[in-house]
Amino acid sequence: MKPLTDADIEAERMDKTIAPTDLRDFLESLGWRYIERALRDRRYVFENVSFPQRQLMFPMDIAAPDYQEATCRVVQKLSEMTGQSNGSILSRMGTFRDDVLRLRVLVEGNDRELPLSFASLLISSTEKLLRAAAYTALRPQMHHSRLVLSEAAQFVEHARFDPTEAGSLVLRVACPINAMEVQSGLPLEASDTPFVRQVMLSLQRALSGLATAIEADRLDDLVHVLKYSQAPLISSNLCEAICAMYDDRIGNSLDIGFDWSVLHKVDDPMLTRPIRIQHGDFLRVEELRRELRVVERD
Repeated sequence: MKPLTDADIEAERMDKTIAPTDLRDFLESLGWRYIERALRDRRYVFENVSFPQRQLMFPMDIAAPDYQEATCRVVQKLSEMTGQSNGSILSRMGTFRDDVLRLRVLVEGNDRELPLSFASLLISSTEKLLRAAAYTALRPQMHHSRLVLSEAAQFVEHARFDPTEAGSLVLRVACPINAMEVQSGLPLEASDTPFVRQVMLSLQRALSGLATAIEADRLDDLVHVLKYSQAPLISSNLCEAICAMYDDRIGNSLDIGFDWSVLHKVDDPMLTRPIRIQHGDFLRVEELRRELRVVERD
């Protein structure tokens, strides 16, 4: 499996027309505000106090002859003003309503190819990871003997695969933040926090706590904390999914990151930092998986 180039990704995304109201909402999430008097001419004209003397404009009708050209100009102008690539702008435009999980496979000496069997396993393991996270949000415990809750299945069904990032082996999974109205079993956030966000927050905190415990050589302490917690964030199922993302033929490491939907902003900068599971750490994750299963049976 080889990653897409930046040109491949831009061409694919440019070919998909974004609805005028979605582009409007995306620009508003970035601090742009439209001029109401321009609506009479069936055009959105946006201004931003951070970019004086600059405007972004496009037709309000997707059928307008110049709509596609106008949206391309919006992307190009945003790229010039922010210093981001067109591909990055298009990626954010397509997922601004979603929480996005990013899994980057790091292979020393070869970051251009993966064995096909491992690529397939990576995708199925990502589904297991999300399902385990949803289960933890619903019924937190250290081992889930059967992952059959309908809400967890719905969570995975709402998630979608996003084109990989340029020049890297990255799996991106977008989860629409308002896709489900389900009550979480975790005392993590305010009651109005969407269920999808609660699942993704619990997953980020679980993985961050796992990586920190491994780096500090404190897995025994982590097991003790989980054992006496009323709502453990780490389950053996989560550990199993992570372990399956390692292939001893290539000795890979794994970077895990989260891009949070602007519809429900996060204030903690730690939530945006990537989490690295180094190639030597997967054995420790497997040790934890076994320990959590034993503790749960006890």
